[in-house]
Amino acid sequence: ADMDDGLGVIVLMNGPGGQSDEEIAKLALELVRAALHDQELPPAPPTDATKVENSTDYAGTYRACPAPRHEPAEGHCRKAGAKPLTLVAQGDRLTLRYGDQRAVLEQRGPDRFYVEHPDFVLFLLRFGREKGEVVEAFHGPDWYVNDRYAGPTTFDYPEEWRGYPGHYCSHNPWLTNFRIVLRKGALALIHPSGDEEPLVPLSDGVFRVGEEERSPERIRFDAILNGQALCANLCGDYYRTFTR
Repeated sequence: ADMDDGLGVIVLMNGPGGQSDEEIAKLALELVRAALHDQELPPAPPTDATKVENSTDYAGTYRACPAPRHEPAEGHCRKAGAKPLTLVAQGDRLTLRYGDQRAVLEQRGPDRFYVEHPDFVLFLLRFGREKGEVVEAFHGPDWYVNDRYAGPTTFDYPEEWRGYPGHYCSHNPWLTNFRIVLRKGALALIHPSGDEEPLVPLSDGVFRVGEEERSPERIRFDAILNGQALCANLCGDYYRTFTR
């Protein structure tokens, strides 16, 4: 909404839209505001997903730090001995060199990309910044850092959190499944669209979904068997499935 100009935008979607609905709403509001004031219309969003204007931000090599043997891999940099990720910027294109293979990245939003490679199709490749500089990369539970990363590589978290990561499904047509990952000592919920939301611990084993304190969404893990949760309640029961 634009309270000064008395304008509002509503986006209706017949399925989960992730953050694209917000981007659509912002663009629509900019267009209507420009038309109202007889101003030049803002440029159309790029249609070529492989065009990355700030490709040099991500260039460099990212390594997966080995996790101590007594800790779960999801709590630290994962995949001891895993292949490093090398990102190469060539003009407005960003290419991943992974072993002897190459893959052009497709932008899916700020600092997040789709990689058309069998090892990367399950999650988006996301990047984290420190003081504006890209210092780390995330892919599901996997965490990679470059030479600019100067933060900690080990994190404390409750023992029971080890049993929560996994793939949970239900018959809910609006949200059929989601994945829980444990990364850098924190839990996150990853939607099928690739969007992530942090899980903020509250009381009695309940987590708030998302950073927004006013968010009413809550998730609780239940049916613990051999230290592993078989059920996650998120406005209904979701059950652990055998797929990763």
